[in-house]
Amino acid sequence: MNKILRKLLALCFAATLLAAPAVVLAQSAPAPAPAKAKTEKKAKGPAKVDLNTATKEQLAKLPGLDEAAADKIIAARPFASKTQLKSKKLVSDETYESVKNLVIASQPKSSNSPKKEGKKKAG
Repeated sequence: MNKILRKLLALCFAATLLAAPAVVLAQSAPAPAPAKAKTEKKAKGPAKVDLNTATKEQLAKLPGLDEAAADKIIAARPFASKTQLKSKKLVSDETYESVKNLVIASQPKSSNSPKKEGKKKAG
């Protein structure tokens, strides 16, 4: 019985020694493939049209929009979100569904935020 336990223990020890390098390599190997796949997905889709900065021509090219609708959108700027196309009744529900994945409403970077200025000590 004692011999069997020794052989079993030696076998487990040998298996651990053989498996250890594989575990270390698996943990330290870089995984660039998922990051690459994400960037490829972003690159495949067409660039989204910004409701706040797009030209009349860019807006009119969207499905369901014509130049008159583009004029309405430009007049209603700025947009906080693309859902305002519906809430401001600028487009029909059907048109909104066809353009919602093609547009964004970017927000301008605020330049009016108060800047903290350090006080100078008179010396």
